Amino acid sequence: MVEEIFIDAVEGETRIALMTKGRPVEVIYHRSDQRSLVGDVYLGRIVRVLDGIQAAFVDIGTEQTGYLGLGDARPRGGERDEKGRISDYVTEGTAVIVQVTKDPLGDKGPRLTTNVSLPGHYCVFTPFSATIGVSRQIADDSKRNRLRTIFAPLRDEGQGYVVRTLAAEADETALSEEAQALRDQWEAIRRKRINAKAPAPLFAEDDPLPAILRDQASERLKRVVSDHGETLTRLKALIAREMPNLTVEFKHYTGPTPLFAAEEIEDAIESALEAEVPLSDGGSLIIETAAALTVIDVNSGGRSDGGAENTAKTVNLDAIDEIVRQIRLRNLCGQILIDFITMKKDENREAVSAALSKALDSATHLHGFTHLGLMELTRKRKREPLMETLTVPAKETYGGRVKSERTVAFEKLRSERTKS
Repeated sequence: MVEEIFIDAVEGETRIALMTKGRPVEVIYHRSDQRSLVGDVYLGRIVRVLDGIQAAFVDIGTEQTGYLGLGDARPRGGERDEKGRISDYVTEGTAVIVQVTKDPLGDKGPRLTTNVSLPGHYCVFTPFSATIGVSRQIADDSKRNRLRTIFAPLRDEGQGYVVRTLAAEADETALSEEAQALRDQWEAIRRKRINAKAPAPLFAEDDPLPAILRDQASERLKRVVSDHGETLTRLKALIAREMPNLTVEFKHYTGPTPLFAAEEIEDAIESALEAEVPLSDGGSLIIETAAALTVIDVNSGGRSDGGAENTAKTVNLDAIDEIVRQIRLRNLCGQILIDFITMKKDENREAVSAALSKALDSATHLHGFTHLGLMELTRKRKREPLMETLTVPAKETYGGRVKSERTVAFEKLRSERTKS
């Protein structure tokens, strides 16, 4: 859980660092000319339906047409034909409401779904699914039943909610008010759709901070610090309006040293662009990303803890926290292989697997050890990896990367601001 949020803003770029135990676990870059489309809702027009690949291409008004797969075209909840075809759900030339689930990448257009969802702090409103789902992290049956009872009347026919973990301790008034606000948001989208001509945007959230707070703010969030006073004012109002149960300290940073440098966040970002990560016990991680996957190699650094097998287990367990932190900090996604130090005993491998599973975030799926002894993970791509955000391929060196002109320009802008 995030304990502090640090926000550094210059014209054209805002950086948000999510902190746990005084260290950054995630740094989110928001650049005005590279805004993420994820979560945006469009009235799109179906331009091609291809039963051969069970997908449709949708014009949403962006440079690249969006991709709508069969699974994202099927309605969720209720009865549906799992063996249906994409042409059972969409027709060329027709207009359809879609939401972006993945930003465009290279020559691939944005990934789309017809199953629109509008997230809040306590719940997610699903206007096209009648199901009321409750987070699996709420294990208490009485709490689960209470939440279903609260949310059941807060919807029209065919609509539903996914109740988030934070709702477990919230009072009924706060839950009802947020549910109504999300329904009002959907009604505004629906009204806009009536007079819109595809392709047309129906909803977009240009400011990334509300979404970050909805996802990250909990009773453990104690402080928000920013060098931009207007940002703090906006966040104070947001939390007071949407998360009144939280007690958060807001601090306007005015120190002589840039905020991210003063909190050693800048150092963490620079380190995340390097392949080697030192571990506190003298070992290290080597993290290398290729086109198809990322490999994380665990090295003992000569450490010895009572025999090779015990040393392997101990070093591997000690490395897990940093492995998980680096995956999130670097925003690694797709296929990830971890080359732990070899363990021969099944119980040791199971202990490492269980500890890793417990530490991973919800975006990461653990598949277990392969026949070659490599731990296999897959992680959803929420936004582009940190390396891709900040660097470009080096022309002189195959496989090497250097900071992009845009990254260097923003570094210069922050430096000039500090001098003034």
